[in-house]
Amino acid sequence: MGETRILSFEQPADFYYENALKLLDRMDYINALPHLRQAIEKDPGNTEYLLTYSEVLTEMAKYDESNVILLDMLKSGRVENECYFGLGCNFIGMNDFEKAHQSFEQYLMLDPNGEFAEDAQEFLQFIDDYSDPDNGFLTDVTQKTSYELANAGKRHLDMGEYKRAISLLLQVDDPTMLFAKNNLALSYFCDHQVDRAIEITREVLKQDRHNIHALCNMALFYGEKGDYYHLTEYLRRIDAEDPGQPEDLYKIAITFCELMRHERALDTFDDYLEMRPYDERATFFAAIAAYNQKKYTRSIEYLMRMIKMDPANTVAQYYCGFVKSVMEGEQAFALLEYKYGLPPEETRRRLEYLNSCFGQDIQTVRRRWEEDTDFSALVVWGLEWGDMTLKTAIAGIIAEMRDDKAEQTLRRFLLQPNQPDAIKNHVFLLLKKMGAKEPYVAYVDGNVVEVKVSPVQDLRIEKKENEESNSDDE
Repeated sequence: MGETRILSFEQPADFYYENALKLLDRMDYINALPHLRQAIEKDPGNTEYLLTYSEVLTEMAKYDESNVILLDMLKSGRVENECYFGLGCNFIGMNDFEKAHQSFEQYLMLDPNGEFAEDAQEFLQFIDDYSDPDNGFLTDVTQKTSYELANAGKRHLDMGEYKRAISLLLQVDDPTMLFAKNNLALSYFCDHQVDRAIEITREVLKQDRHNIHALCNMALFYGEKGDYYHLTEYLRRIDAEDPGQPEDLYKIAITFCELMRHERALDTFDDYLEMRPYDERATFFAAIAAYNQKKYTRSIEYLMRMIKMDPANTVAQYYCGFVKSVMEGEQAFALLEYKYGLPPEETRRRLEYLNSCFGQDIQTVRRRWEEDTDFSALVVWGLEWGDMTLKTAIAGIIAEMRDDKAEQTLRRFLLQPNQPDAIKNHVFLLLKKMGAKEPYVAYVDGNVVEVKVSPVQDLRIEKKENEESNSDDE
């Protein structure tokens, strides 16, 4: 008998795009994503594909990722009007009504009779109604300043800069902003001032005895102190509440994680993920909670879901392999911490590997960057997850690659809200040295700004809120 030969052939971009549209008709966003990515990979300049991709990310509440695509399209001068409408929708999802208002106004100025003109006008009316003094939406200057301070404090808390977070949150001059007090208490707790954290949280509960975030904080604080009497009391009070918002469910689930109550954590994350099915961090924590109960198959299902949402997620890839190795008896079971990142030994292994690669001549490194997707994914991981020293070093190495992929990697880094502004200032200079076209759009100090770099390498940051700048370089 002759050998059976299987003929393989490359499908065109529109084949993958049509498959994506069929899945989107069924609202199957996760399985549509790989087809959209393949279509864009084969036809990267196709504005229809890119706009559809950004719309899907918006539907999945991945507003920052959608903004990266839209702002990149604006930079290249493509379909400006649709981009502004998409940005407006994303900013509404991010509760940044001021930027949403600017984006919708810009859309209507460019295309007053466009496809989304009626929707844009309705959104503007909604924002104006929501901003009415009777509704109290940040119309008072003092309130707006307090809100900005509260958000800045939360950003520093998320970045582990607890003393800076405390300094900012103490300046919030609005007793009604209980979320700021809750974050202040958490900042004190993370700064090892547990008694001060408890004192502040008691003040919150005096104003609102049903405040779920404060109740969860108290459970966490007393758990840390080993005070099981008060811990049990606050767990009982949490159980008595009816968490109506997804944010409340997430807070409860994370609290159970911190207290190593794995079954309760997993059950609560499942409830949360019914409301927010595309939250990668919640999916990751659910995977860890399942693993800690030795529910390996279920843990792998969560991790595979993350990989479908983002194939370059090296954290999900690592834990997927780890859980499989434990399930198959290749490694002994050990409880995992609820930290979204890699364990120290894996981090060390990756850094050693990257150091050995970076020690080679620049031509070899550049070839690996271009041809080895695993290597380039590790480099991006180092840029996004490393400490300040590592981020700075890797950003410089990426700039040395001097290709489109390097430029896009650095530009996308600038649009990640939780990355340090100090590293972004360094990236501005690197992009300038690469000859990348200005302005550079970035999140700086919680705002979307356009940046131009002067010839003497001073930075001029222009808060244009996504408007094109007509001024010349200094």
